[in-house]
Amino acid sequence: MKQRRLEDEHEAVVHEYSLLLTGQLEVQRQHFEAQLEAATRAHAAVAAELEASVERQRAELRGRAEQVERKAHAQARRSAASDALLSSVRGDLAFNKQLNEQLVANQAEFAAQAKAAGEREAALQGQVRELEEQLRDMSIHLEAQMKMLEVQAAEGGAAAELNGAHVMPGEPPPARKGRRGRKG
Repeated sequence: MKQRRLEDEHEAVVHEYSLLLTGQLEVQRQHFEAQLEAATRAHAAVAAELEASVERQRAELRGRAEQVERKAHAQARRSAASDALLSSVRGDLAFNKQLNEQLVANQAEFAAQAKAAGEREAALQGQVRELEEQLRDMSIHLEAQMKMLEVQAAEGGAAAELNGAHVMPGEPPPARKGRRGRKG
């Protein structure tokens, strides 16, 4: 009788521990899923912001280039019409050279920004992969725990065979290589 009561108390404690563990694992799973979702949203926002910035700068440079071309054509027509405007054309030529140098400098800066954005993207993808692996490990652990509870329930709590057993995580999924075009 006393033995039966002790077994009932032990079973109640094991059941309560299982419920607490299951609850904690679910909370952790939700936490990591929220972190993964936040990292994904942040990555998408950064990528969209950088893409919009690059497009605005491209449009601005196209506008400047068209403006410079129009000025150069106008100066060429004036130079052909009159040699008196030669000094003015030389001034515009110096301006165009300076603008060209500025455009080359801007292009180098944009290339550096694109490289930095690529590095940030790679870092974020690394974080996403790490969080996915953690989530996968947590899911495997939770599934194993649930299977152990099912076995214990099916065998009436006699899970002596599983005493001291270990759950090993599965092989990680193969890494995907992203397509990345380089502009030069």
